[in-house]
Amino acid sequence: MDFNALRTTAWARYRIITQIMGDILGRVISTVFYFTILVPFGIGSVLLSDPLHRKPANMKPTWLERHPVGNDIDSAMRQG
Repeated sequence: MDFNALRTTAWARYRIITQIMGDILGRVISTVFYFTILVPFGIGSVLLSDPLHRKPANMKPTWLERHPVGNDIDSAMRQG
């Protein structure tokens, strides 16, 4: 067996091993990212938000009072 054949065989086996290691490492990194970033964000958004607007009815609305603007050109010019 000459050196080139040995080198080719070693390189082919090295590529197989690193492919397996890369697949495993990718899954590990994805799992760690999921459980350290996405899960806490999801839990926080569920606990702190109210997507179905089920807040208690006795809460005071936080709307600001807004006076209507007239339809004439002078009122439109005073807006900004």
